[in-house]
This record gives sequence, C-alpha cells and structure tokens, in this order.
Amino acid sequence: MKKPAKPTARLSQISGSEVPVGKRYGPYVHELTDVIASTWTKALNDKDPAYADDEAARKAGYSGRVAPPGTMTLHFLKAAMDAWGGMPVGMILARQEVDFHAPAHPGDKLATEFVIQTKTIKKDRPWFDLEMTTRNDKGQTVAVSRITWIMAH
Repeated sequence: MKKPAKPTARLSQISGSEVPVGKRYGPYVHELTDVIASTWTKALNDKDPAYADDEAARKAGYSGRVAPPGTMTLHFLKAAMDAWGGMPVGMILARQEVDFHAPAHPGDKLATEFVIQTKTIKKDRPWFDLEMTTRNDKGQTVAVSRITWIMAH
C-alpha cells in the first residue's frame, strides 16, 4: 500500500477553474473500524449475520465478519475531506454510483484515490465528475465510485 498523501489546499479557498481535469488525489488511508461497521449495520437495521459474526461470515464464504457495502461511501467522503481540508460550504452531491468488487472487513486499512475526470460549467457553477477507487491492505479493489459534485463558485 502506498504512503498516505498529505492534504492539499481547502477547495473552498480556490475557484472551480483552479481544479484541473486529470488531477489525482490520494491515496488517503482510513481504517474500517468495528465501530463504523457495527454502527452502520445498526442504523440500517440489517440482520445479515455475516455483519455480526465471524462464524456466520465464514459459512457465507468470507474470511471473517464483513462490513455493509454502504460503509464505502463514508471512506469516499473522508478521502475528499482529506484532499480538500473539509467540504466547502455550498458543495452539492449531485450523483453517486458505486461498483463493489470485494468485501471489506472491520480492521481493514482502506486506501482511497480519486481523479477529476470532467469539469463543466452549468448555471455559472463548476460541476465535477470524479472517480474514486478504494483498495484494501492487500491491494484488492474494494469499490469504485463515480460522483458528480457541484461547487458553490
């Protein structure tokens, strides 16, 4: 796994014209903690035993307890906040789709990288399309997300 990247300038301190297409960010590494996994499971009221019990997860074909796939959205957000020093005021999430490739387990260190793929101006606001890829400690791709964000300026 690559060494974690250092945060860049706050996106709220720069204009959309200064965020170039093709710019790569990361990797930003965060642990998928047991607290995150169990809190997410409880919030969704998901009764899948593979989220709560190692033995049940092994019977389902996993190496151990797994985290709900939705926890990946938290890791995508954490990476963006690391890159930009927080989310700027007025940023709007317009679209997000996620492809899941491998399960994530509590205790995994997840590294997220992303690239600005396109930028357009609509109604005087910059719209950015990003692709975010999260990998586990073994280098396996866990999830890939395509996101559209709209900036305030």
